[in-house]
Amino acid sequence: MQSFQPSAFNYIVNERATDIQIFKASGTWVKPANALFVRVCVWGGGGGGGAGSKATTDSITGGGTGGGGGARASLFFPAFSLPCNVPVTVGAGGAGGIAQTAAPATGASGANGGISSFGSCSSTYGALLASGGGAGLGGRTADRKSTRLNSSRTD
Repeated sequence: MQSFQPSAFNYIVNERATDIQIFKASGTWVKPANALFVRVCVWGGGGGGGAGSKATTDSITGGGTGGGGGARASLFFPAFSLPCNVPVTVGAGGAGGIAQTAAPATGASGANGGISSFGSCSSTYGALLASGGGAGLGGRTADRKSTRLNSSRTD
């Protein structure tokens, strides 16, 4: 007997429209009508890079380090567990280190990135948090005379 089924995995899938909401600034998330599940992804603000050092002619300078990337957090919620409106906080990126104008000077460090969140800790559903990235360190200077290697040997 021949089967009229082309495969064992025939079933009907009701297509649902996907609602993607991207926040570039803090605001309020609005739950879509007829939502069943909600996936939330949160990224913390990146840390600011450190400034380079400024040196005299007899010094060696170093550039500042880059700031760290913000953390990422992701979670699935059943839509019925979320209220219709949820506060969203977008953490700011950290400021870069301020440039040095007088020599000799060590470079200024950057600032940490801000925390991003979906919801609040005082709510019944809790909050999803992502920490900001760490600040980059400022560049350093070194005296050329103290960093030279003595190449003369007395064997």
